Amino acid sequence: MNHTIIIIPVYNNASLIRDVVGRISAVENADILFVDDGSEDDTFEQMKDFKGVRCIRHEEIQGYGSAVQSGLKYAGDMGYSTAVFIDPLCKKALDDIHLMLENLDYGYDMVSCSRILENYDHESIDREATSLVNELSQRIRELTSYDITDPFTGIRAMKLDSVMKMDLTDDTHGLLLQMLVQGAHFGLDIIEIPAASESLHFGEELSMYEDGLGMFLSLLETESYLYKKKSEPD
Repeated sequence: MNHTIIIIPVYNNASLIRDVVGRISAVENADILFVDDGSEDDTFEQMKDFKGVRCIRHEEIQGYGSAVQSGLKYAGDMGYSTAVFIDPLCKKALDDIHLMLENLDYGYDMVSCSRILENYDHESIDREATSLVNELSQRIRELTSYDITDPFTGIRAMKLDSVMKMDLTDDTHGLLLQMLVQGAHFGLDIIEIPAASESLHFGEELSMYEDGLGMFLSLLETESYLYKKKSEPD
């Protein structure tokens, strides 16, 4: 059995499935799992065309966080030791995966790929989105000491024994913030590296929710109250 599983949350991405499988199937000793979050197109049918590719389908849309939860539960239940999450829009997924796995081998518990770190095309990134994410990143830094520039990136890898001790419950992209706060609570080594992939929409996750910044800042405060950083007294 392979020890690594590559998980791709998808929603109405039928046109991308063939390219995604083509890009990441070259990763050695890794299985592929798609989590379809209630797509209304034929995404699920496209996934079933590929032998050996595993699929989970939500009958109705439940949210990005719920798709991540489904992927992690499957990975834990099946005994994998490493989970890698990839954005279906990721054009250089193979490079990102190899870099993340190298950092896990080096000793980190979790690695994420920032879409803005060392992005020399930063002028094309929406300035308002950058400002909002910077405010969120600053609060993350204050609460966790993690220097994270892109908290919502869909490109990340983790050791499952580190993540399985967490109580990840949020059905939105807020689940990724839960990972950071609880990671600090459990004393995990988390690092962020530049994404190899280009043209991924930075910060668009905030626009998916009404008052996204306010919602996620509130989640951070609640989560940090429940899970204090390891160096802090109870």
